[in-house]
Amino acid sequence: MSDNFESFQRPAVREIVDKFSTNPTGRFLLSIPTGGGKTITAARAVVRLFEDGVFDMKSDVVLWTAHRKELLDQAADALKWVGDKFEHQTLPNVEFTTIQAGANTKGRAEFKLVVIDEAHHSKAPSYQHLFGNKNIGILGLTATPSRHDGEPLQFDEEAYSIGFPDLVRKKVILRPKILRINGGTYDEITSIDNSNQLEVLNTPERNRRIIQCIGQNSGIFQKIVIYVGTTQHVHDLYDEIKRSPVFSKYESVSWITQNGNSRNIDRRSFFDAEREQKRSIIINVNILTEGYDDPSINTAILAMPTRSKLYYMQAMGRAIRLDPSNLIKNSFVVEVETKLPNISYQIDNRWLYSDVMDLLEPKVEDVVYSSSKMLVEKIETLYNRFDVPTDWRRLPNLKQHERYSMLLFKQYRKKEFRSLPIFLTGENRQNVVAVFNRLSKRMSYFVGNNFGLQQIENSEKGHSTEKIIEKSQYSIIIDSMRNAYCHLIEETQTPLISEGHPWVTFVSFVYHEDDGKLPIALMEFVNGMVNKEEIIATVCNREYELGDVILRLPLPLKNSFGKLVSAEEGRQVTAVVDSLGAIRDSGAPIGQSTAVSKIMYDAVLPIEVGYANSLVIIAREDSKYLYDLSVD
Repeated sequence: MSDNFESFQRPAVREIVDKFSTNPTGRFLLSIPTGGGKTITAARAVVRLFEDGVFDMKSDVVLWTAHRKELLDQAADALKWVGDKFEHQTLPNVEFTTIQAGANTKGRAEFKLVVIDEAHHSKAPSYQHLFGNKNIGILGLTATPSRHDGEPLQFDEEAYSIGFPDLVRKKVILRPKILRINGGTYDEITSIDNSNQLEVLNTPERNRRIIQCIGQNSGIFQKIVIYVGTTQHVHDLYDEIKRSPVFSKYESVSWITQNGNSRNIDRRSFFDAEREQKRSIIINVNILTEGYDDPSINTAILAMPTRSKLYYMQAMGRAIRLDPSNLIKNSFVVEVETKLPNISYQIDNRWLYSDVMDLLEPKVEDVVYSSSKMLVEKIETLYNRFDVPTDWRRLPNLKQHERYSMLLFKQYRKKEFRSLPIFLTGENRQNVVAVFNRLSKRMSYFVGNNFGLQQIENSEKGHSTEKIIEKSQYSIIIDSMRNAYCHLIEETQTPLISEGHPWVTFVSFVYHEDDGKLPIALMEFVNGMVNKEEIIATVCNREYELGDVILRLPLPLKNSFGKLVSAEEGRQVTAVVDSLGAIRDSGAPIGQSTAVSKIMYDAVLPIEVGYANSLVIIAREDSKYLYDLSVD
């Protein structure tokens, strides 16, 4: 195991052991994104719990359960690997049983701990008898700390949590390159949860675009998993690939569904056969999200709409694992963007930095820090920028290895905007996120039925809301979320709502030990950028290619916007700025506007149209606008 994994698995194991040492019958959660090794981490923790005497090696038993046999096979392999890797002569007694097979602790006094894999399923009725046994401890494993149906998981708190960007920074998983293709418009779909309606997406034209994307990228798409919404779509796309030129470019093209697979063998044998392929395509529906680990897969194609961040992360997780046999592996995710009426399903990749639904389209920011002192400074800077009232400027009790984030809710008061913060830690994250997600999902109903604040508050009684949100905050939070929703609906827009957007901001605090070591020249260059933290995170994570440059694009009134572009794109911008500078230096006032307009019209630029006028400002003020990352 590399030091990259050890850097977070060792403290994770220690935290789990400490939690159960204090409370052996507690319900604790281990949250590690897909690809981060949560199964191995849990197996190591189980062994340590027995080694440290929290449980008795001779008499106590661990029950490890999940909803799929593949997950249990993976867990059994992980426990054996831990034994071999760390040279444990004796391993604890662990029973692996699916929840459907009747995993039960009733009448079994020797059971001291239950491990629930993919714990987001644990609210299902089949798990409730486990939570009802007050004499056992429960460790839940999940890639995300909350469900997205607006209900919290049944755990006391997180024992340990780490985020997706942290794993990327530690070089434990790869950051995928995102490609998007047009999937078409389908007005007849009113529910993406209805499999019959999803069959509408199974069209020759849509399938042709998917196949065309594979063909154009067959050189870099080595092993591909395609996710579609229906069994018929699996078969039809499979047949169309077989008839296309793409078929000859891969050693294997196969499919798998709940009812069978193209090899006509049992599922485990199918997986074993697929792992042996060097270049392959697998088409599936709701299969290859959990319990399948093949690090040589480098491409995931998401060809079905989903509201589930968890499904998205699990599907993407097939492609982002490091491959020991391919140290220069690149990872790709292809999103087939499909326009549906009145359905906001497309998942922004910045979700990977957060735990919250994007139904209200909150602004997401990354704040990088390298020490507790710097974190406090960053928090205070945020409080100033968002005009947080003095009595709400609280600091958390900072702990090592803790993951922090913050929700900021905007309020309009006394003709000024201010924001109220809720700080998220391991102790409150799953409950806060659950409340936020539930309110996000219900906001369209509240607004559509003209609910007032009091009505919304009354409708929330009986939920966990009042336990995690102070009464003085509640109305402000609801009002902020309601305004965020109204901003998305044209008929409910008002000047105030438009001016106040974004009404909700999610801040992810990201630890990086090298933040303070960035060149002074670079820090001075990005100072004043509205997306400064994002640019710093990109540089810290080395998420750029050799020769890339940063553009500083001045905004019309104040501040600037940073954008990372390639060396060639930087030269394109420089050519335009030079042409504009020549007009500036010509001293001829007549015809300047026409000449500038012609240059801008003819220019091919790597920046959005809205930022094109920034180049005119740069040329006029002769300001520095380019930073070459290769000098570092």
